[in-house]
Amino acid sequence: MTRTINTDAVTEASLGSVLSGGGCMPLLADQASAGLQVEAWLERDAWSGQRLPPTCQSSDSQVDAAVAAAQRSFADGAWRGQPKRLRREVLLRWASLIEADAARLAHLNCLETGRSLSSLLQDSLPKSVQVLRWFAELLDKLDDRAVHTGEFGADFALVRREPIGVVAAILPWNDPLVTLAWKVVPALAMGNAVIVKPSEHATLVVREALQLAHQAGVPIGCLQMLTGDGLAGSRLVQRRDVRKVAFTGSTRTAAAIGAAAHRDGLKRLSFECGGKGAFIFGRHGREPAEFAGVVARNMFYNQGQICSAPSVVHVPHEAADEVAALIGEALKNFLPDHPLQTPGVGFMVSREAVAKARAGLHELDDAVFACAVNDRHAPPRFADWSMTPTVLRGLPDSHPFWDTELFAPILLIRPYRDVAEAVDFANASKFGLAAGVWSQDIDECNELASKLVFGNVHINSWGDDPNQVPFGGVKDSGSGREKAADAFDDYSQTKSIFFRPRGAC
Repeated sequence: MTRTINTDAVTEASLGSVLSGGGCMPLLADQASAGLQVEAWLERDAWSGQRLPPTCQSSDSQVDAAVAAAQRSFADGAWRGQPKRLRREVLLRWASLIEADAARLAHLNCLETGRSLSSLLQDSLPKSVQVLRWFAELLDKLDDRAVHTGEFGADFALVRREPIGVVAAILPWNDPLVTLAWKVVPALAMGNAVIVKPSEHATLVVREALQLAHQAGVPIGCLQMLTGDGLAGSRLVQRRDVRKVAFTGSTRTAAAIGAAAHRDGLKRLSFECGGKGAFIFGRHGREPAEFAGVVARNMFYNQGQICSAPSVVHVPHEAADEVAALIGEALKNFLPDHPLQTPGVGFMVSREAVAKARAGLHELDDAVFACAVNDRHAPPRFADWSMTPTVLRGLPDSHPFWDTELFAPILLIRPYRDVAEAVDFANASKFGLAAGVWSQDIDECNELASKLVFGNVHINSWGDDPNQVPFGGVKDSGSGREKAADAFDDYSQTKSIFFRPRGAC
């Protein structure tokens, strides 16, 4: 779904009440007491120079209050006891409210993260609405099932799908509303109570979206929000009454969450973590210019800040010069510019992220920079907040960049002499989220796709993302799946109820 949204409706007045607040507070069922329990404030550094209100670091007492209210709401059954049809209608109303408020939400997201307003309006916001509607429409098509268990047909079991209870949904900053829809909507659809902990870099837009959910009819006790950094998330996942944790972010943080979550009992966990996308230009690859365009678009459209980006390109040794030059031309369409004005690419999320990525480049020899356009030699106009897309070629196989998620517009090219060796190198990564094969030979496509140890493999494409197909990784890229009907399994549990007629015992 794409449509043009009139951003003229976004005025200073429409954002004023959000941006002029004393601070971004948690969104709790007991909101009256939330402001009395502030532990600390996290200051925000905005690319625009416009003041962003500081974020409240949720205290232990605020976490306790949120979890207790969620547990009460779940036990009361005011939401989970509603017929599927009514929950579906509420979720569809929420989608319509987000769609109607898309211009304001996109503007807030842009101010918080630096992603271009155009990209948010044309991609992220419509996609989040589409995901929300897709899950809502599927809800009342999910049925329990009866299983024949008796020798003569008299015995049977009812396999019932039930909600888990209190769910913690911890979101990233790079696409907060889409990941919100991926996690929160199937969790709510199943009847759970959800506590959202957004990234401290994308708090305002998530808070506003959740308020629209309450306006649509989701009880506030069943959908709350805690604010803060990783400390708030750690506090949340350790609470015993939190029965399920869904997280998107780094592998390192996921490991810490897993350890903390199981200190006091077992929880259901699902992780969508980092990636090092491997895109193999096969021996039977054609149209290298088209390939270069696909690589550049999917690698650089958000300054490389996407976990499933094709950040490593494997090409035959004899084609490496041509492919590198073509990628160098294609990336010129993805140079960063002012996020509120450009029709293309905006900024990175913070000055710290830019400085960290740039520091790694300054340690490299000039010989590995494959294109004339790169950040080291052609810094962007807004150098503090963005990076020029950069292509590296010739790094030794032992260099840590090959197995580090840089989360920046830095692409690595690795020539190969044997395509089997390219597959082995890709599989040696600790990550396993997204990979791709570019070839016109169906046998080569099938062979390489079957050998690549990744959760998602693209053939002659990249970035395919239909709602009907699950998304997730293997190895250090995570566990569990987002999207598709599979997502409902992560937010529900089955109960087997056995029936036997009288006198059959």
